[in-house]
Amino acid sequence: MRSLVHLKSLGLVFGIALLVAAALVLLRPQADRLARYKTTLAAQGEKLSLDELEPRFSESAAAYQSQLNEAAGRLVMAPIPPSEIEPMKKTAPGVAQLAWKQPHPMSGRHRSATWEAFSTQMDEEETTLGEIRALLANRPAGSAYELADPLNPSHQIDLVRRRRAAQTLTAAVVRELNRGRLDASLTNLHALINLARAGGDGGLLVDRMIHVAICSLGLSVTWETLQAPGGVKASSAGPPLRESAPAFYNSTR
Repeated sequence: MRSLVHLKSLGLVFGIALLVAAALVLLRPQADRLARYKTTLAAQGEKLSLDELEPRFSESAAAYQSQLNEAAGRLVMAPIPPSEIEPMKKTAPGVAQLAWKQPHPMSGRHRSATWEAFSTQMDEEETTLGEIRALLANRPAGSAYELADPLNPSHQIDLVRRRRAAQTLTAAVVRELNRGRLDASLTNLHALINLARAGGDGGLLVDRMIHVAICSLGLSVTWETLQAPGGVKASSAGPPLRESAPAFYNSTR
C-alpha cells in the first residue's frame, strides 16, 4: 500500500513538472513576441516606462503643491456650496441646459439661493481665488509625487483641496457668464485648464479619478462659455477658447 501511495505521489510530481515545462515552452514564444513588439514601439518613440511617462519628483514641485493646498484650504464654499452648480446639465439625449441662464445658480438643496447671494459669496472668495490663479499660472517643472515611495504621506496629493479649487473655479466661470463678463469667466476657465494639467501627479487610482472629474468640470464649463455671446471667438484672456477642450482631453491621457 505504501508503495502504491509513493508511486502516486511521484506520478503527481512528474505531472506537475510536465505541465510547468509545457507552459514554459508555450509561453516563451509569446514573451519573445512581446519583447519584439515593445522594441518596435520604442523605436517609434512610444513611452513605455514610468520614468518616461511620469515627471520626476522635485522639491520645488512639492513646495508648490503645499502652497496650492494651503490656498485651496482657505476657500470657504459656504453657505452656498459651489459644488451644487451643474454646468452642461443633461435634460434629454443630446440636449443640455446652460447653468448661467437659469433663474437660480444651484440645482441641489440650495436651489432657492439667488444669483445675488451667490455672487456676494464669490466676491468674498476672490482674494483667495486670485492667489490660486497666480499659482496655477506658474507651475514649476517636476512632480510632487514620488514614484519610488508611493505611500509616503508627505508626497500625497491633497485631493479634497484640489477638488475644492476645481469646483470653486467652475462656479466662478458660471457666475461671470451670468453677469455677462466673458473676459473674467475666461480667466477662471484658463486657471481650471492649468489645474487639470497640474492634476497628472499621483500614482494611485483615486488620484486619476479626481483628475478625470476635474477635467469633466472643465469640459462642461468650456461648453457653457462657448454658448455665451462672443464665446466662440474669445481669446483676450488667454489662448483661443477652441483650444480648451483639447487641453482637458489631453490632460486625461
